[in-house]
Amino acid sequence: MATVIQTLQEAGQDFEWYPTTDEMIAAVVKHIKGTRTALRPYYSPGSILDIGAGDGRVLTALGEAFECRQDLYAIEKAAPHIENMPANIAIVGTDFHYQTLIDKDVSMIFCNPPYSEYENWAVKIIKEALSDRIYLIVPKRWARSKPIRSALKLREVEAEVIWSGDFRNAERKARASVDIIYVAMRRYDGEYDHQGEKTDPFETWF
Repeated sequence: MATVIQTLQEAGQDFEWYPTTDEMIAAVVKHIKGTRTALRPYYSPGSILDIGAGDGRVLTALGEAFECRQDLYAIEKAAPHIENMPANIAIVGTDFHYQTLIDKDVSMIFCNPPYSEYENWAVKIIKEALSDRIYLIVPKRWARSKPIRSALKLREVEAEVIWSGDFRNAERKARASVDIIYVAMRRYDGEYDHQGEKTDPFETWF
């Protein structure tokens, strides 16, 4: 890992990459499995987009956990990561600031953003996502963010914290305390059964 980070830094392409830990990935997998219901007992995210995918570890792990190895998509800016991305991951964009999400119809979006920009990334994802669900790893102060609250309100959805922790024992250590938040991008009527209508980002785009 130290070699990878050194390579990124020497290329001027570190972009605040703090690799998602196994514990964090396990929390997302556990949550997805926990949302299965009697109506959909074998729910799988199907297609997954990782924004700021790094070395592809999250997509690889989720693809293996839910047997969707051919429907994995990444937005990643760092050339060393792109060059070493597993062959079954399709790169659909590089610089996130110049991407739109309303044309990327996927079952799930995952993002562990650079924390100096986490608010802007979270707002953009929530406003534009054309997906069933979103998982974001963000600093705990997200809950006090007016822009994030406004974006959630605009899409008529709520955020749920499914895990809390930090990077103190991670491959690249950091003191920041973070939450993994889950946003269900469907409108539900009654029981949580994933049969509701997906909120349409086109409704708020203009």
